[in-house]
Amino acid sequence: MPNQHEGSAKLLAADSFRVRRNAQSGEAEVRGGRAHLHRFELAVREATEHSPSLVALIDRFLADSVQQISEFGTGWPRLELWGTGSDLSADNNGDHFELRLALRALPTLGAGVGLRTAVAIGVQHPERKGPNIARYAELNRHLEAEALLLDQHGYVLEGATTSLLWWEDELLCAALPGQRVDSITEAIVLRYAQTQGTQVVHANALPGDLAAAEVWAVNALHGIRPVTRLNEKPLRAPREDRLREYTAALDRSWRPLRKN
Repeated sequence: MPNQHEGSAKLLAADSFRVRRNAQSGEAEVRGGRAHLHRFELAVREATEHSPSLVALIDRFLADSVQQISEFGTGWPRLELWGTGSDLSADNNGDHFELRLALRALPTLGAGVGLRTAVAIGVQHPERKGPNIARYAELNRHLEAEALLLDQHGYVLEGATTSLLWWEDELLCAALPGQRVDSITEAIVLRYAQTQGTQVVHANALPGDLAAAEVWAVNALHGIRPVTRLNEKPLRAPREDRLREYTAALDRSWRPLRKN
């Protein structure tokens, strides 16, 4: 798998999702597969300023990728857009951009995660998955925890690799959209909550506001993980019946990738 900077190339957009092999049908399954493909397509269009050459290639690339991912089976594939020229703001002949597929083994899955705040790290395009992957990975290694990313006012945005949800009694909260990646897994969880009559709000929250809350870290790889610590202080233990319910609901969203 290439690094975020490979020679003169730069990773401009990416999307990854967990794939499992259905034990009965043998089909490769994904949670929110169509949404992941659509998010990547939108990121490619935005990153290339709707380059005609890339727009013409994207449908074929995605179709070929779905086939290869399905044949590969269980894993953690990543769709990638690389900028390969010195001038990445223009694309006269399609020479400055390259679509790639990385077929990767499934990493070890975790049951819980700790957070540490990271302030004013100054990334570009925080709303797009891809350009900041290497920066966030290095930040997590440095902190020895999942980085809790904050906006310029100190409000919670997301984890470096996760979206964050928190419970205030029976109210389910998520950070405001806009300065963070739109999480497919978060959307699945919030839709289920709404079908159950749970009130869902998007709100500003300071890290201190999470200290008294039940906090979940959600993403396509691990699903739902309770956040166990924030800046080395223990957080409220999850309500186990609720965590089981929502984990089961998320698991019901597995669908064959080739039929998404």
